[in-house]
Formats: sequence, C-alpha cells, structure tokens
Amino acid sequence: RSNAGDTRRVTHDRRYMTDDEIRRAVRSAIEQNNITAYEIAKRCEGHPTQASIRRYLLGLSSMGIDNLAKVCKVVGIRLRVDNK
Repeated sequence: RSNAGDTRRVTHDRRYMTDDEIRRAVRSAIEQNNITAYEIAKRCEGHPTQASIRRYLLGLSSMGIDNLAKVCKVVGIRLRVDNK
C-alpha cells in the first residue's frame, strides 16, 4: 500500500517531516553508510524484513513506526514522534 501524501508527524531537527521526507532521509543515510537492506534487516534481527525495507525505500509500502525506528537506529537517524 502506498502512503503518498501521508502526513504522519515525526520531527527531525525540531521540525515536522512528511513520510516522503523521512523516506528520503533514510535513503540518504543508507547511501552514506554504504549499507544494504539485507544488512539493515540482519541488524534489526529480521524485523522488518529485507523485502519490507526495499518496498519502503521504493515508496511501494509504508512502514510502522516501530520498524521505522529500528531502521533509523541502524543507519544513524534519531526520530522523535510528537503525539500532539
């Protein structure tokens, strides 16, 4: 399921980011760290799966905040969710 236009509120550097902005930041961090979806899934102990990570990065599916937080931790991104 695509979540284009989803505006879940997650902060980065004290501002709110859209899902697409978060996805781009994750992709950029993956490129900078020269890490694969396989390695991320392995470091996350298989949840999310490699396939889920790939689908998320391609914009073909969304990712729950728990799994997204795991991926971000592996690639060095700190997320803060604002439940306002």
